[in-house]
Amino acid sequence: MLPADEIADLTAAANQTSAAMAATAAEVVSMERAAHYSESSRSHLVPTINAFTAQLSAGVRQYNEMVTAAAQLVSSANGGAVGEPGSQQRYREELAGATDRLVGWAQAFDELGGLPRR
Repeated sequence: MLPADEIADLTAAANQTSAAMAATAAEVVSMERAAHYSESSRSHLVPTINAFTAQLSAGVRQYNEMVTAAAQLVSSANGGAVGEPGSQQRYREELAGATDRLVGWAQAFDELGGLPRR
């Protein structure tokens, strides 16, 4: 269905994004705790917390799109899209696009993690 190198790339992208999202979520939890216990830092932390949370939400949506595209491709390959010419190719393209966006989110999470805290 998919070449081994594409499967390896998909797996790597999913793993990298998953790890980056988990690390970002942990940072959000830490910042929320700090904001809760330190009123003076709250006004500085809230915008960053909101930005990180928005990034996480968008990343989760992209991750779900990749999973959906992969499921559609598997279904198509197993006869779920019989009679639809080019459906496998379309699903492959959707999966590749979703994976590319997922890699972009992983890079964005890495960059967010490197930002200095105020």
